Amino acid sequence: MFPNEVLMRAWFRQYRSVIDQQFRSQIGEHGWPRLRELVLAGSMPKESGMNPKSKPWLAFGALSLIWGSSFLWIKIAVQEVGPMMLVAFRLLFGLLALLIAARVTRQRLQVSRRDLPSYAIVAVLNTALPFTLISWGETRIDSGSAAILNGSMPLFVLVLAHFWLQDERITWMRLAGLLVGFGGVGLIVGLGANGSLEGNRLGQLAVLGGAMSYALASTFSRRYLRNRQPLAQATMVVLMAEVILWVSTLAIERPLRLPELPISWIAILWLGLLGTGLAYLLYFYLLNAWGSTRSSMVTYTMPVTGVVLGVSFLAEPLDPRVLFGTLLVVAGVVLVNRKSVVRRQMARALQTGLVLDPEPLVLEGLELAVTEESPSGRAVS
Repeated sequence: MFPNEVLMRAWFRQYRSVIDQQFRSQIGEHGWPRLRELVLAGSMPKESGMNPKSKPWLAFGALSLIWGSSFLWIKIAVQEVGPMMLVAFRLLFGLLALLIAARVTRQRLQVSRRDLPSYAIVAVLNTALPFTLISWGETRIDSGSAAILNGSMPLFVLVLAHFWLQDERITWMRLAGLLVGFGGVGLIVGLGANGSLEGNRLGQLAVLGGAMSYALASTFSRRYLRNRQPLAQATMVVLMAEVILWVSTLAIERPLRLPELPISWIAILWLGLLGTGLAYLLYFYLLNAWGSTRSSMVTYTMPVTGVVLGVSFLAEPLDPRVLFGTLLVVAGVVLVNRKSVVRRQMARALQTGLVLDPEPLVLEGLELAVTEESPSGRAVS
């Protein structure tokens, strides 16, 4: 209904007296003051059952496991089917999950025709291209290494956003994070030259290319697709990417191999229904519950989850330099996402309603949950 939070606040201020009168007529003069106290204090009666504060953490844990384990399932699936065929089937089941979610929640997928070119660009940069690059890369490198290299995506985002977005400038702290994070990437990519790891440089570069593609999509969607309906956004992106992948697979991939082994189908179903469909919905829930900054913590856990699962289930080698490189990448991502104390306090005040009448320029200058960046720009695997 509203393109941004500023217009919503202006509308509410204009019709506030009318809203007050309608509520008073519904609950009476005595009940209205008490209701306002509860709202302002944030102490509305809670439903019985699970603590509401624990629900986002459960969603966060599930999302970390699903996205972190995707590299394991990709590694399993590409043993039998080609990378493009894998991605085509994955998107097919992911699209099915999103359509079912839209049906169950009875949400209308509101899409503007003028947004279709932007959706097509995001479909390529955020889904079709990185999914394929990462899957192809895992035919040559370990799943754990792929998870670590893919975790460098926020580092690429910062570099691109510095030149593309006005509110994302590189500070000294973020510059230090870039140096530390890319130092870890360089350490991992350098492995294999002396035979310590059975890595293929092209496979590593393919995964890094996927991370850079995610970064391009994140920056593009944040600039051109803000404040769109999340479920419609995800569905359109997956739908367009699915069409692109099937056309490309039939035209390029040779030989065409359909999955036959049960484990391959399990991997594809996991990647499609959970790694694409459910993961999008969980991330949208976290965006609403926590905001974009706090939700980005899932990026820190993905490399760790990928390495642990690769070592545990695929017996992948655990070189000490891989561990050190992982720590450097995660530390770099933490540093580039740090904000000053003033900016954190302002963001918290605006999110909790302590600042009721922010100026539009202030809203544009801060990364707030009220102006969420596009969920489709989230790095997944």
